[in-house]
Amino acid sequence: PHTNISVVNANLENINALNQHLIGIETILYTGHFYHTSNNLGILNTLTNSKASCIILESISVKKRHGYTESTLDPLNGYIDENTKCIDVYAPTIEETVEMFNNLKWKVKHVDTIDGYDIPRFVITAVRGD
Repeated sequence: PHTNISVVNANLENINALNQHLIGIETILYTGHFYHTSNNLGILNTLTNSKASCIILESISVKKRHGYTESTLDPLNGYIDENTKCIDVYAPTIEETVEMFNNLKWKVKHVDTIDGYDIPRFVITAVRGD
């Protein structure tokens, strides 16, 4: 029923471009990338420094998974193994992600785990701290 929703397809590794996409955004739904980057804290810092009042972040519940097959047509920097065409996946744990939010002065309101995938996932909802 909402008409004020925008889907932004942005290169999250480019912090300057990401900042431009965050102007005027109230709620950020960040899914499907957090475990694909070596710059988790930098990206989360950028999101929390925006004017958004809520961030909903989805990620996987493993610290590191070797040999995880990803598309190699547009590989992510630092993860592609040219010999096997596989990408190692690195992700902060639930606890580390909550700690990052807390250190950035955001309040974690909910932490939910999602089963039914080959890799367990979690969703964290955080709001701007007072």
